[in-house]
Amino acid sequence: MAIKIEVQYTNATPADSDYPGGSFKNETSPGALDGTPLDRVWGNDWLGFFSRVLAVAGITPSGSADTAVTSQYFNGLVAALGVAQVYEDTGSADTYELALKNGAGLDQYYDGQVLTFQAATDSTGACTVQIGTLGAVDLNYPDGSALTGGEIVAGNWITGVYDSAGSQVLLKDWLSGPYESTMTGNETFTDSWQEHRTYYLNPDGTSRSFNPSGTFRKGARMTVVNSGDGSANINFDSSGIFEVITGGQQVTFNYDGVNWRF
Repeated sequence: MAIKIEVQYTNATPADSDYPGGSFKNETSPGALDGTPLDRVWGNDWLGFFSRVLAVAGITPSGSADTAVTSQYFNGLVAALGVAQVYEDTGSADTYELALKNGAGLDQYYDGQVLTFQAATDSTGACTVQIGTLGAVDLNYPDGSALTGGEIVAGNWITGVYDSAGSQVLLKDWLSGPYESTMTGNETFTDSWQEHRTYYLNPDGTSRSFNPSGTFRKGARMTVVNSGDGSANINFDSSGIFEVITGGQQVTFNYDGVNWRF
């Protein structure tokens, strides 16, 4: 629906690889009238694009001109297109403070806004995330529940989506990066939002039970590593089926959407 300059204006520069619809041309001298005119169609074509960005994003024009510091059109592009923006984390543990790498900023959070950042610190419990000076919001599991610690590892890339109904950022279905825990006895594990979890066990020859609880997503993997010297039986799902793990070895349990497999 965008106009083609070379069709709309006979004095336009013909189309080329840089401007497939043609481009504008100056007059050869003032008053020669052999350049491209600036008229209503041209102006409205550009205005239509910017107006559409604001309309789709649900932004009411403020009446003030955009600047390089504050731009409703820039905010509208982020909101309307849902483009993932890459942020730099400058916060501390459990308090992730983000700024766009190019120095640009937003004046509010938008529903469905995607944000990606490389964590600077590990998480130790419930977390918040903040873009610039917009105010901290909870950084939660996809179901809205709070993080418990260990889900975010420094150096890993984290992606979340802003949920305006809950005023929170929800992590995507699978969390990137490893999860590590120590088994001190029998272990019952639930769906963790981690695609792969690793448990370290020093059994000293003592058998342990390793039992899944609840509904899991296809592709979940649970690994038990024998960090001791003595062998032990890992009884899975209280079924009497076990794997013998010798010192330094490991066993991985995989969920195929129906059954757990070894």
